[in-house]
Amino acid sequence: MTAGATSKIDALKRATDQRPFQPFRICLAGGVEVGVDNPGCIAHRAGCQTAAVIDQDHKLHIIDLAHLVRIRLEETEGLGK
Repeated sequence: MTAGATSKIDALKRATDQRPFQPFRICLAGGVEVGVDNPGCIAHRAGCQTAAVIDQDHKLHIIDLAHLVRIRLEETEGLGK
C-alpha cells in the first residue's frame, strides 16, 4: 500500500471515529459519492482495502478503497449549539 493510499484510509478512520460524529461523504474516482450518516453505517477493518456502507436509502455499497479520492465532511446546521 502506498503512502498516499494509507493517508486516505487514515482519513476514513478519523472521519468514522470522530466524536461527536459528523456525517461525511466518501468521494470516489469517477465522481461517485457515498454518504455516511452515522458510524453504525460503515464497516472497515484495519489493513483491509474494502469498506461496506449502508446509505440512507438502505442500499449496500462495497467500496474498493483504491478508488478513494477524498473524505468530505458534511455541513451540519447548528453544529456547536
